[in-house]
Amino acid sequence: ERPAIRSIWIAGSDGRMRVYSDRFPAPDLNVSDREYYFIHRQQGISDLYVGDLLPGRFTGVRYFPISFPAFDEEGNLIGVVAAAFEPSFFESYINELDICQTCSIGLLVNRDNLVAGSLGAGEPFEARDLTVGANDLTVVSHASSDTLGFWWDSQRIAMLVAMAVVMLVSALALMTGLFNFRRAQSVDRLSDENRALNLSNDHFERAQNAARLTHWRWKVGSDKVIWSPGVIITFGFDTDNFVKEHGQFISNFGEMITRIHVEDQDQLRAMLSRVSTTKQPESKLFRVVAPGGEVRFVMVEAEPNIRNGKANEVTELFGIVQDVTEKHEAQLALSKAKDMADTANTAKTMFLATVSHDIRTPLNIISNMNDMILNATDDPGIRSYAEAIDRAGENLLSLVNDVISVSQLESGEFKLHTVPLLIKPFLEDLVESFRPLASQKGIALICSVDETVPQSIQADPKVIRQIVFNLVGNALKFTKYGSVTVTAQPYVEPNGNGERLLRIVVRDTGKGIPATELQAIFERFMQVDAHTPDAYGSGLGLYICRSLVDLHGGTITCRSSVGIGSVFTVLIPLVEAENSTLEQPATKARAMPEQRVLIADDVEENREILKMILSNHGHRVKTVQNGAEAVDSVRQQGFDIVLLDIRMPVMDGMKALAAIRNDLHKQMPIVAITANALEEQQTVYQEAGFDAIIPKPFRAAGVLNTIASLIDSHQPVMETGSDPVMAIDAPPSAFDKDLFGQALDVLGREKFRESMELVEHDLNQLEADLVTHGVTEDVKSHAHKLAGSAANFGFSGLSKTCLEIELSGRNDAELLDELVEQRKLFKTVLAHQA
Repeated sequence: ERPAIRSIWIAGSDGRMRVYSDRFPAPDLNVSDREYYFIHRQQGISDLYVGDLLPGRFTGVRYFPISFPAFDEEGNLIGVVAAAFEPSFFESYINELDICQTCSIGLLVNRDNLVAGSLGAGEPFEARDLTVGANDLTVVSHASSDTLGFWWDSQRIAMLVAMAVVMLVSALALMTGLFNFRRAQSVDRLSDENRALNLSNDHFERAQNAARLTHWRWKVGSDKVIWSPGVIITFGFDTDNFVKEHGQFISNFGEMITRIHVEDQDQLRAMLSRVSTTKQPESKLFRVVAPGGEVRFVMVEAEPNIRNGKANEVTELFGIVQDVTEKHEAQLALSKAKDMADTANTAKTMFLATVSHDIRTPLNIISNMNDMILNATDDPGIRSYAEAIDRAGENLLSLVNDVISVSQLESGEFKLHTVPLLIKPFLEDLVESFRPLASQKGIALICSVDETVPQSIQADPKVIRQIVFNLVGNALKFTKYGSVTVTAQPYVEPNGNGERLLRIVVRDTGKGIPATELQAIFERFMQVDAHTPDAYGSGLGLYICRSLVDLHGGTITCRSSVGIGSVFTVLIPLVEAENSTLEQPATKARAMPEQRVLIADDVEENREILKMILSNHGHRVKTVQNGAEAVDSVRQQGFDIVLLDIRMPVMDGMKALAAIRNDLHKQMPIVAITANALEEQQTVYQEAGFDAIIPKPFRAAGVLNTIASLIDSHQPVMETGSDPVMAIDAPPSAFDKDLFGQALDVLGREKFRESMELVEHDLNQLEADLVTHGVTEDVKSHAHKLAGSAANFGFSGLSKTCLEIELSGRNDAELLDELVEQRKLFKTVLAHQA
């Protein structure tokens, strides 16, 4: 009968059980605290070791651990194979011996432990005091009650002791043989696993080489970096740069740092330090200088490797290095190409904006001269011609403004502003503006709006105007005989989702478009007859149409036959306006009853311009310098409308509004005046209680129409007659000749000169304060004040710079340089005017 080998297990270098003969998978158990494991790991015992008697952790049964270690080539412990030998074998053997009934046999270990014994040998064992100095001892004795009167049979005792020792040695020999047999099996199994592992490592190394990637390990604070073989390919280095050990390449840390571009070395050290400190992985692009001097781009990734359970200490960093030179250069090429395209597109957009702006100047003269004709004559014929000129001028101005917005469409800055729109009169008036041209060419011009179209729809009138204007204009250009028809009706897609649409169709009997060119007509600068650009414009019209239709959530299509004509169909969502009584936004000042108007603005020029505009149209106007004075004036007098600048000293417009509404309980219309009338701020002002907003710079028609709308409805409206060119995100022109001329006309030459002197004084003072103090709160307040004045006199660039100073968008030096340039422009304009 063999000794009782209870179980066999294998533990790894960390003491964790990897294989256990009694259970699969092995239990999550750490045996590093066991004596036999400590002996092999700390004392380096490489032979078979039999340990002291231990209680089993799972069974509670005592056993002798018999262990054998395994070490790698460097002498590091990689694992321990152990077996549990239970001494119950000896006990069963002893009890089978034929000894006297009063005799007992006991096997002791370390003097105190009774390992096995006959039925009569129990604890305490009286003879153990005789075993001082012995580790292992087999004791055979009579029972203590029979000791006296009997003599020892020394021969029999010696034989029993010898047999016990022989059995112990035999058991150990059998156990060792079994261990060697199982070890041989494990070696075969490990050999197969090693072959598979080597094959996997080979494939992994090939994959890393193909990706020009290598991995590395660095013990924090040491001077040794361990690399995978791919470092030769990744860095292009010679093997002489490394020491090769166990299939790995080892380099000096300091030497490897020198391989990094000198401008990147500190960044690499800083990244490794951060990873060690924060315990968070990082990655960054670095430049590497190859032995031949070539600069390569590599992506370095590093992550902390916390070993031996030291959760609060990073002992090692692990990471990868990948050569991404080709990818990086491709990205740079793409970025450069994009920058070039953006530059070209910006130049084109700026050119369009400049040309369009220059067109507005003579157009303004034509419009004003035409107004003089209308005011000077009652002759029906002359007035008819002048009114036709007026309509054409308005449409041309609208067209020019929309061409300027091409840059906004392409940059995504163009915003849709839908309002309740009386669509039938809107379309009829728009088409009617083409009547003189159609009559001149002998072409019938027809406009038909179906009766089922709602009276008022929710739409952006500027967008609808531009779409229809371009389509009708093109139809008349390309039609020599016949007719141009514009129709509008509700429409539902047959296979759609049931959404109601407004279908606007422009049909002509013109020359038609070849089928080969239909797909390209909506592109920029595309013309059907490219060889006759003077006859048919710039090629932007249909591109603008498509962009605006897309913005309105609709579609535009074209059907055409050469020699028969073309049909353009626009489909946009049809949303009926909740309040159908709202009129379409007016573009000219309307007559209105006299109103008592209070204006509060801290800038004198702003107050004077508004006062002149309103007084010239029959309103009684009072002006004050701040919100507190406005509140006092409202308390003492009655006013029909109050205009409040948002930012004023003593009390700003928002606080004055609250005081008038809440303290005085006055509900007259109150209008916000601001140089910062950005789209997102309009909602803030409306929610605060303002009934309307007049942005700076002022437009006379826009101001008057805003007042008229408030008189008519007392409904919150936004002025649409002027563009908020002061928005910092928009690139305004440096000088607006129209506004400059308007201010001169309104104020008169003497008052205008005095106002310019005040603006110049404020500009010089702002420049001096900025040089001396930088951007302070006082400087910001001064800049805000000057921004409004500059805008109203047409100095858009100066106003924009003042707003940037107020918002502290850039550093002081940049702002000062720009302010100096704007001052030079200001003086040049004044000198030219003089």
